[in-house]
Amino acid sequence: MRLEISEMHNRLGTTMIYVTHDQVEAMTLADRIAVMRGGLIMQLGTPDQIYNRPLNKYVADFIGSPSMNFLEGELKDGQLHIGEHVLPTNGYEFVEGKSTDGPVWAGIRPEHVVTGELADKAAYSTEIEVEIVEPMGSDTLIWTKFAGKELRFRMDGTARVAIGEKLRIGFKVAATSLFDMTSEERI
Repeated sequence: MRLEISEMHNRLGTTMIYVTHDQVEAMTLADRIAVMRGGLIMQLGTPDQIYNRPLNKYVADFIGSPSMNFLEGELKDGQLHIGEHVLPTNGYEFVEGKSTDGPVWAGIRPEHVVTGELADKAAYSTEIEVEIVEPMGSDTLIWTKFAGKELRFRMDGTARVAIGEKLRIGFKVAATSLFDMTSEERI
């Protein structure tokens, strides 16, 4: 059905409004998406903007499967502190005029956690212990703890990982989404 709607849209070349609760449909069919909550538009933007630069924690949590990881942290002196971990914020695009110090939600998508050689080259890396392994075909979803909180990340579906195994992971800090702890708006 998505293919037929897309072909019809291309053939007619007209503006269409399509209402769906299916995020895959929204991401694949839309030129622009309005994410709504309680009758209010939380964000209006392209699929890329909605996914990679969500304006608030609600949108960040709504789009993506599995959903974004949210870790409590604090921005202090240009660094992100999550528990005993201190991550640099180099490359992160802060919203102009927003405070860059104080308590935050750090949103990390499962695909923005890297392993292997990429972890060694990452802006920040650490060792974790694998708690749950979910083979999903093309991907393998790994569950672990980071700073005492649950963290999910993706690996290639051919990865052979065992519960209890130690892995080095790294974060694409520039791809992280930071939200003010109180307003839950992107900073």
